Amino acid sequence: MNTFKRVLLFGGCFVLCGISVVTQATVINFSDVTTNDQVPSDYASHVSADGSAWSVSNGATPNVTLTWSAEAGSAEQRWDFYNDTEWPGVAQMNDTREGTKYWITFTPDSGYGVIFDSFVFDDYVNWEGGSDFSWKLYQDSTNGTVIASGNITTTDGQNLTVNTGMSSAYAGPIVFEIQNNQVDVGEDGSGEALDNISFRQTTITTNEPPATNVINVVFEGELKVFSLNVWLNGGSVSDGVNKVADLVIASDADIVTFVEANSSFLSSLISTLSSKGITNYFSGNLGDRSIISRYPIVETNAVHNSITAFKTMLKPDMPLTVCVAHLDYTHYAVYLPRGYNGGAAPYAGWDMIDDNGDGIPDYVTNITDILNYDLQSTRDEALDAFLTFSSSLTSAGEDVMLLGDFNDCSHLDWTDATKDQFGHQGLVIPWNGSVNLATNGWIDTYRECHPNPLTHPGLTWPSEAFGKGSTSWAPKSDERDRIDYIYYNKQKLNAKNSYVAGSPVYYKFNVKDTLQSDDLFLFAQMPWPSDHKGVVTTFYLDSDGDDMPDSWELSYGLNPTNALDATLNPDADLANNREEYFAGTNPTNALVCFQMTQITNTLQNTTTIEWTSTSNRLYRVLWAPSLDTPFTPLESNIEFPIHTYTDTVHQADLKGFYKIEVDFN
Repeated sequence: MNTFKRVLLFGGCFVLCGISVVTQATVINFSDVTTNDQVPSDYASHVSADGSAWSVSNGATPNVTLTWSAEAGSAEQRWDFYNDTEWPGVAQMNDTREGTKYWITFTPDSGYGVIFDSFVFDDYVNWEGGSDFSWKLYQDSTNGTVIASGNITTTDGQNLTVNTGMSSAYAGPIVFEIQNNQVDVGEDGSGEALDNISFRQTTITTNEPPATNVINVVFEGELKVFSLNVWLNGGSVSDGVNKVADLVIASDADIVTFVEANSSFLSSLISTLSSKGITNYFSGNLGDRSIISRYPIVETNAVHNSITAFKTMLKPDMPLTVCVAHLDYTHYAVYLPRGYNGGAAPYAGWDMIDDNGDGIPDYVTNITDILNYDLQSTRDEALDAFLTFSSSLTSAGEDVMLLGDFNDCSHLDWTDATKDQFGHQGLVIPWNGSVNLATNGWIDTYRECHPNPLTHPGLTWPSEAFGKGSTSWAPKSDERDRIDYIYYNKQKLNAKNSYVAGSPVYYKFNVKDTLQSDDLFLFAQMPWPSDHKGVVTTFYLDSDGDDMPDSWELSYGLNPTNALDATLNPDADLANNREEYFAGTNPTNALVCFQMTQITNTLQNTTTIEWTSTSNRLYRVLWAPSLDTPFTPLESNIEFPIHTYTDTVHQADLKGFYKIEVDFN
């Protein structure tokens, strides 16, 4: 983004500052409890050493008080101990009829912080046939800020370890809430319990220097967003974090999101950026999903164990919730048409499908089988959780984005036009995830800006990476695909342009191959730190949804809250206001309009086309033998000041038609 930015100093940071490196942990394992005894309200408070029902590692938690409570109701709504062969020591939620809530509050002493790391959710075998629960972590009280949240769905007798993703201590009470979502099945008692509850205390020191002030950019109507999988915390290539930092700087992005990016990666990145003079980013992390933002991050929510929502404030009255996704990589249905297994039964492992042993991939081409296998992953549950989470925000007119590594394809790419490209095996597949998002109104920014998947495939996998050999997982196939996305709900923000980040070099049949397409690749000459390409999308503020930026409308005397002025033509030329914006021309000057100005035929039977061009735009020349046939591109990505093209291809044609398309640069 090259627009001028006013800046001001904004003190503060997202993560809690001033936490020392001393961390102490307690795990409550309930190993020596008596069945049906009620859990004392202060059970496992002030743990200073190993006990009969808990253990400590790297210290203890003597400065944390626990409070166990349940929603007021019948006398049966309480925490009970249980201890038998099926449940050898647990804290049972004794009455879990639908909607019942149970709480554990962790309160640190003054000068200390607390982190709730994980717990095991136990479903009693042959009791209620599985469970459906949700949980949340709050700051201070159940009316406080949500730190993290998630859903738990089990089969009969299943035990699940749940990592909360909480990585930064909170210097105040945190409340863990767990709630039954399942309709009462009529059983007495409960078949659900918790075990191995792990939490930590940290020492908060007040004499450490304050965090570096963050330069908070004032939002002036344009926003650049960069999404990247950093391949195992930037550790898969030499000096990876430094290379990621250089990409951040080169992108000049306002918001950058990362997956495969834990809190250690984020800390290293912030430090590296600071050493390069870049200190104008807030930061946040949950699990392997991280974000840096020039705008304050005010809230973090775990939408699903593979999606984290970071709420930023572009302006005091304009929140933007950025949902960073790293969806399930198993049941990787993308590989079935390429003749490779997808990492889980019935296509376990990642090796080639070769039932007849001829050394050639056996392609799976039954679309129903492919889509059903896709649904065996948790990707669909994650997207459903996202749609539920975001629906109220969209209804309130708030902007929301969903971006990251989806480990899935798009129905917008697997079309009739591309069925013989990129290992598609002649298939046109309505991929579950992308269809679900599109049906619910979510817009894929790359396809919105580049709707033709044949000319702009936008592939993000598998990328060449600095100093590495092949990154292919399907070496005898063409596995190139687009599995990284930026989606949005198009409220006040509108996508202006979208690009692939990285070089045009991929692995095809295990060999480096330079893609020939009309895609524009950012940072193509920079050493690349990942096996994925990135995606960069620029948005503009469009309050009335008329596809014209508010700032542009104001500069020409239009009304940014009246969508009807998009179709007006105040200068009475060949283009209305919206068309003038896209062309980069002046809507108040009839002498400035996007049009062909001259077509010249030479003695050598060549044809030269001329048009009006302007800066910050790209042009594309197309040809067709008649208006009833599709236009085919002759030349793409023509930059200003070039405004001519000479056609030497159709010398023998007696007639034809030319078309010029314009796009943002």
